[in-house]
Amino acid sequence: MRISLPTDISTGIYRYLSLSLNRLQMLFRLGLPWIVEEMLLSAPKRAPNQSLIASWSAYCDIDYQSVELAGVSLTICQIVPNESRECSFSGMLLFYQGAGISVEKSSCLQNMIDMALRCKMPVVAFNQRHVGSSSGYHYSSATLRSDLVEQGRYALHLLGRWRRAGRLSSNAKLHVYGLCQGGVLALCSVSQMMDHPDFARVIVTRTPLSFSDMVAYVPNGDYRVLMPTSYRSSAQRVTLSTVRLPDVGHQFKRGFVHGMARFLGFFPAHIRALFFRSLFQFSRWHIDCRRIVNSLAERDKIYAISVDHDEFVSQKSDVADFLHERQPARVYRMRADMDFSLTKDDREQRQQSSCAPFNCTVGFDAHQDRRLSPHPYHQAWSQHMLTLCPEGRYQWDEYQVVNGIIASTL
Repeated sequence: MRISLPTDISTGIYRYLSLSLNRLQMLFRLGLPWIVEEMLLSAPKRAPNQSLIASWSAYCDIDYQSVELAGVSLTICQIVPNESRECSFSGMLLFYQGAGISVEKSSCLQNMIDMALRCKMPVVAFNQRHVGSSSGYHYSSATLRSDLVEQGRYALHLLGRWRRAGRLSSNAKLHVYGLCQGGVLALCSVSQMMDHPDFARVIVTRTPLSFSDMVAYVPNGDYRVLMPTSYRSSAQRVTLSTVRLPDVGHQFKRGFVHGMARFLGFFPAHIRALFFRSLFQFSRWHIDCRRIVNSLAERDKIYAISVDHDEFVSQKSDVADFLHERQPARVYRMRADMDFSLTKDDREQRQQSSCAPFNCTVGFDAHQDRRLSPHPYHQAWSQHMLTLCPEGRYQWDEYQVVNGIIASTL
């Protein structure tokens, strides 16, 4: 006699066993999956900035939702410019942010708003597990890869649904954009849909070939740029009554990475490369994008952007340099310039490829004047990333380059 369990019970048993095995393997791997996951993905939960959302409500709709993917609840943010033109949007952009950044973070939200308005198309982005308001946890790169593939499929489903509803044009395509480690996620997300007729291309900027390459070849061996910020403010007094077990674990992770990075900074780059590759492989967090980049290059579906003097990504680890050997025409090199003064031609060109309020002087000046992080070359706002246009008459910013790639005019 064969006994079959109800689907929900069998699924629950499977998840429980998987969770137990994942926790057990963390012990066998000296707790490294626990440490590496924290450094690659984790971001604190925060409420969306309602005042920022309200200030842009006249120009775009911003919507946060929870979706069930791969058995966990992930937060998705959708930003749709107000449809003030007769034609519908020609595409949709799936956006991947860098490590430790959630879609509720104000700077990330502002970046996505800029992308939607400057590129004139809807932008969607996910929080990964253990990031912001998304639930779940990754014990290795295996579940992360699976999640990313599902996110790509969900974006294609959303594209089809919006096309049928008339929100997108009938020939609208999916474009994928990734910044820094978000570029690694973007490449993984398209790995199973390269030949899908609705997938157009992936654009990665300031992106390493792998997590291990990024930390192995950090420019000049200066690991201070990768040092995690203190969990508590130095001005905040810590007493025995305020210490909790999660705080102790968090501080241990931070301290371990800080100490290891300081120690490894004294070794040559090839020694660091061997160590970090072994570390990521041992912890089951190794992701290498070379094969994906090659496959995309064969299909002419990848573009890469690099920036001079990047504080985080060296030439040895940059997707752009790897791709340049195969398809140099698909690589764009830019420079970060905070003090660039727009000429009349520059301003006209940028405004022509923008939605309101960037087509008015006040709104556009505010867009241009956004200040930078402590690492201006890597984390500059995209409007401060510059390159000469092909004719050499004026300078394009990163949004114009992305627009040109999407429109196939570059």
